[in-house]
Amino acid sequence: MKQRTTIPSLATLLIAVTTLNAQLAPPAGVIRIDLPAGQDVLASMPFETDSSAVQDVLSNSDLTDGCQIFKWDAQAQSYRTATLVQGIWSSDASGNTPSDMTLDNGEGFIIRNPEKTQLYLAGTVVIDNRFTAPLYPGLTLIAPPYSADIDLAQTSLTQDALTPQANDLLIGHAYWHQSTHDSSSSWITTPPYSLTFSPEAIPAIIDVTVKNDTATLTIATHNAGEGHMEIFYSDTDATGAHLEPDSWALASRIEQQGGAQTIWVD
Repeated sequence: MKQRTTIPSLATLLIAVTTLNAQLAPPAGVIRIDLPAGQDVLASMPFETDSSAVQDVLSNSDLTDGCQIFKWDAQAQSYRTATLVQGIWSSDASGNTPSDMTLDNGEGFIIRNPEKTQLYLAGTVVIDNRFTAPLYPGLTLIAPPYSADIDLAQTSLTQDALTPQANDLLIGHAYWHQSTHDSSSSWITTPPYSLTFSPEAIPAIIDVTVKNDTATLTIATHNAGEGHMEIFYSDTDATGAHLEPDSWALASRIEQQGGAQTIWVD
């Protein structure tokens, strides 16, 4: 297959809720990637999700039947393919075998949709304090594993080994890495933003879905009782500065009525 690279057009939104004890849960994020009709686009998943199955990761987008995902198997130096057939991702074009493909942080993939549309990827900000992944002899398709751009100097990668070459690994993009070594190695990076979030904090965003340019948040409150809850947002500048709490603007203030969950629609 021809290895064509089309740079996606990106727009992201990050949202967070305050907590009763001033701790902050990881924000939710939405990224939009424009897909031209019938063209191959290099992309990646920059958020954490409950499931990395292709059926779940791509559930927010208006993709059409015949859409294909090509995931590079670096060990075998060949592609795996998943095709959308009547709304189900299949490992064959006839739709007889459900795909077991996964799309994880740090893995790039190629997406080709028959019609012009937009790909939405949603989840919570990645807060792992270190990322390590293998680089195999030949080609490996890699992607920034965090929810912001990564300075290449912050990684163990070199610019001349990447296609397209870059000084920064851009959020939502993917890159080919060419290794001329006979054995595998690893690439390592750390978060480009401060880890100021607590996974145990409540309220916390536990799900985010997108439909017709509208994001819906499911927020766990664990029966926090009555009172108000504030939701903040920040349009990303891709550098990670949007993840500093002082940069958020107030989007909404919700009066809670008790209960374990709150739904908020933007």
